[in-house]
Amino acid sequence: MNLRNICMIALAVGACTAECTAAAEAEPASNIAGVVLNVTNLERSVSYYTALGLKSMRTRGTKPNRVVLFNVVLAEAKFQGGLALAESHDPAGVNLGNGFARMFLTVHNVRALCRQLAEMKLPCTREPKIVPEDGNSIIAIAKDPDGYTMELIEPPAGSGTQPKDRPAGS
Repeated sequence: MNLRNICMIALAVGACTAECTAAAEAEPASNIAGVVLNVTNLERSVSYYTALGLKSMRTRGTKPNRVVLFNVVLAEAKFQGGLALAESHDPAGVNLGNGFARMFLTVHNVRALCRQLAEMKLPCTREPKIVPEDGNSIIAIAKDPDGYTMELIEPPAGSGTQPKDRPAGS
């Protein structure tokens, strides 16, 4: 356990010095830049993730090896929180394996999103509910067209963790 992790625990229990507070609030040395998912129907998956509020930024390659990038601006090397959907050309389909649990996304209105997904014939597998252990966030569970599990989180108002508003037409 490094100093930053120790200080985060100390900060959480209210036993933190000024030096420790600075270490706990410092940017981590590395972050997850994104996730790549193999998908069986690229168009259907793009529709699904667009409905979740992600913005398709670029498509690379030609069928059957296309990749669609969401929330990634390559020219500016902005990879934080990106998603790439990679077209799978395996006739057997996508094997989810046993190591992947789920992705989680913050959204503005999880109840409305679950209604929208149901209209797309991809209903939430766990209806939205308030979870006190997660700061009273409203959380639902959904599956994308290939069966990947998504945890959809609507942080409480004023938490500072809501997703940014997207410009009109995005």
